[in-house]
Amino acid sequence: MATPPEPPSPATRRAREGLANLGNSLRTLHRALVDRSRRDFERQRHAILGAGELLKLLTSDPHFAWLRELSELIVDIDIFLEVDPAPGEDDAAAVRAEVERLLAPPPGLAVAAAAAPEAASGVGPGDPVVAEVPSGAMPAPAPGEGFGSRYWAYVHDDPNVAMAHGEVKQALRRLPDPRDVDEAAVLHARHLFREARSHR
Repeated sequence: MATPPEPPSPATRRAREGLANLGNSLRTLHRALVDRSRRDFERQRHAILGAGELLKLLTSDPHFAWLRELSELIVDIDIFLEVDPAPGEDDAAAVRAEVERLLAPPPGLAVAAAAAPEAASGVGPGDPVVAEVPSGAMPAPAPGEGFGSRYWAYVHDDPNVAMAHGEVKQALRRLPDPRDVDEAAVLHARHLFREARSHR
């Protein structure tokens, strides 16, 4: 007679819940980014996209290529939640580090003062700010730019993206900080997560 599996520890349960919450927040962010990128595409091409046409463009058009890394990360987190054994705190810290790496500002953006109060927009202390560009005057990112350049332009110019960014930051704060857990274990978990992502 097989013994029933042991219930997950509280730490494992917290890590799993935190990762699921992060996945949901990233999906909300992805929807906001797709919506904004779609509006830019339609404005540039003077055309309205249907749902099927948008889906095709999301997977094939260079205008939307910058979003694919985020799409893949969301899928990877969903797959990661299904593995056995369930992800622990070190794994959750590794995923947090990967998301923070993706959402990091590109070199050259000024960083908001650490003492500044976090705005309701989701842009807060430590987040980059674009100096000397009035709100609404952010130039549309060019196709082929890296994720960070396009992402931060939209964070500062689109309230829906900024609010979704704030939700992701809150979800990240609920996960273990990679600096607060065993560094070697986090590096190992991060390596395994990256390896799994590169071989799927």
